[in-house]
Amino acid sequence: MEKGLRLIYPDKVNESFQPYEFDVPYLRALKHNIWETFRRSQANGGDIIRWRANKHGFRGDDLQAAPDVRIIVYGDSNIQARFSHLENTFPYKLQGYLKGLTGKQIEVINAGLIGFGPDQSLIRFSLEAEIYKPDIVIFHIFADNDFVDLIKNRLFTLDQRSNAINANYMVERAQISLWSWDEVRETLSSLMITRAAVRIWKEIAGLTGQKDSGHFKPRAELTMEEQFERLISASEKDWTMYKEGNSSGGDHYDIDIALFPRNESSKTKMALMSHVLKNAKMLADARNIRFMVMIQPSSRDLTTNLALNYKHFLQYSGYKRTNLAFAVDSICRDNKIHKINLFDLFLRSKPETLYFSGRDNHWNDAGQELAAQEVAQYIYEKLLD
Repeated sequence: MEKGLRLIYPDKVNESFQPYEFDVPYLRALKHNIWETFRRSQANGGDIIRWRANKHGFRGDDLQAAPDVRIIVYGDSNIQARFSHLENTFPYKLQGYLKGLTGKQIEVINAGLIGFGPDQSLIRFSLEAEIYKPDIVIFHIFADNDFVDLIKNRLFTLDQRSNAINANYMVERAQISLWSWDEVRETLSSLMITRAAVRIWKEIAGLTGQKDSGHFKPRAELTMEEQFERLISASEKDWTMYKEGNSSGGDHYDIDIALFPRNESSKTKMALMSHVLKNAKMLADARNIRFMVMIQPSSRDLTTNLALNYKHFLQYSGYKRTNLAFAVDSICRDNKIHKINLFDLFLRSKPETLYFSGRDNHWNDAGQELAAQEVAQYIYEKLLD
């Protein structure tokens, strides 16, 4: 499958897929024992980052034999953080702060992966809990594009009553029911071909350009209004494909929840997020693992670092800068899940200094460090004996 995809993608795209493999139940994983290089954009310093995946497929050093406390952090590219040197990543910083607070041998495993959604984190957690036997598990939720992952991946769906889950992967009383490998491979093939086609379409369109008066315009040439319209259109297309039973290639800001939280698509995404987090907690409780959620707010809602941001959304009466982050917060509160919502902390801490600029929506080294300090204190006070 991987060889076939490499034929579909140009060399430039090929590089970004080289460290990953797709023949796994949660759709993608880091290969084991690899070294890779990442270069930051010139707008963000141009640093060259050399990063490693260990023999277990986690970013970072080999695992400790018998730590006093083992923590696994599941999340997306913000957690994998190939854009930061290892010592500046959130998991590494969290480990250091907890060692200082407790005096114990703490191990924090970086289970972040580019493009990962909470649904994939749930499946991966269910498969790894008995292997790595963590004491604490943290689900990182990026309140920017993690909701769209739930309809893009289609690993879980709602039934016709919209209040019960009919899932291909179903967690039921802490038991995970998996597809057969044949079913997994068939689904992977469908998903990856779809995403390959989407990526090629974007390449043809001038790297995320859009059609305008019969020609394609690169993003740099789009007005704010055109960028906004393109984002709305992408969200509507994802929702249409989801309702038709198809997977989409969407990986963008959840503008429907941000602007129109009462829309059907928004309610469906929030119901799916509730299901995933509720079942993650159930899985953890059944194994005597302490579980918490860390909510990272979107740069679009906090800063003007990105061209399209909250200032452009304020014309909509349904928009609040807190909509995405506090949708997750509310789900955690309703299900009695330990959580840290970083929105208020980041808002009062010069948020423009906590995120990259240009087209990069990730947090930077400073954002990761501030989050690690806050989460370490919470774990020390609430989750450790």
